[in-house]
Amino acid sequence: MNNLKTILMLIGATMPIFVNAKSFEDIDESYGKSVPMNIKKNFENISNEYSNFSSFQGTNEYKQITKYFITLTTDLKGKVTNAEGKPIKNATVKIEQIRNRMGALFPTEVDNKRRSWESITDGNGFFIIKNIPVVFPTRVAIYSASSRNFPSNLLIIVNAATYKESVTRVASINKTVLYLAKKSFPLIKIFYNSIYKKDLKINHKTEIPENYLHDFVTVDVKMTRE
Repeated sequence: MNNLKTILMLIGATMPIFVNAKSFEDIDESYGKSVPMNIKKNFENISNEYSNFSSFQGTNEYKQITKYFITLTTDLKGKVTNAEGKPIKNATVKIEQIRNRMGALFPTEVDNKRRSWESITDGNGFFIIKNIPVVFPTRVAIYSASSRNFPSNLLIIVNAATYKESVTRVASINKTVLYLAKKSFPLIKIFYNSIYKKDLKINHKTEIPENYLHDFVTVDVKMTRE
């Protein structure tokens, strides 16, 4: 049983804005353009051919999906401004990973395994940090199925001369992760049935924050004077 739960978590980042997408009901194939066709077919095969976890956990389809999830990263882009909306240049932007990709907080004894990234804002206050590991799509699906908030796995810490330090929480989730999370709903139902022996009702109307609806994660930071 513990092994099953571990695997359940394991399966579990001009601006393109999808202004009409507010819930998983609005996530369509346009969000999965970067997903390889064989991965899409694997989801379909598992959903159509298997009714319990033990019957597909050793299949090639399952292995390919989990391996693909591990490779996924996203970029984080944002702008740092003051209370008047003016850009702040040369601000230090540090990202700290406070949860692992399965959504679990890092315990104190393994804090040294936490990852971090840094960037400096340009003359217009913009910054970008690339290749941040995403939250596993199945973890996003588990949270969404139960109407819980997305797991914020990153801290955005911004410092600039004469300004108070700003700290923001965000999740490394982009439109590809959302697409794969929706594709994972049937798998989550199979997992749930295997554990609890009853059907899981998926909430497809879970609200999706706008900053996760792009190819990258967006974060805008406003700073106040000391």
